[in-house]
Amino acid sequence: MSNEAHSTMVENSKYLHQHPELSMGESATADRPDEQFSAIGSETFRCGGTGAVAVMSRTCRWP
Repeated sequence: MSNEAHSTMVENSKYLHQHPELSMGESATADRPDEQFSAIGSETFRCGGTGAVAVMSRTCRWP
């Protein structure tokens, strides 16, 4: 894992713990990884209302 990817994961973890949401109301929690995975070329979709799924492929531009 690159330093940039590790830094992004740490930043996301800190953000999510500083901005908690109630169970089954985690729309902003799902938005954050959805936006980041879309930015690197992953196909993303929602499931179960508040779930976020990213499909990684070899064409994704992961840092």
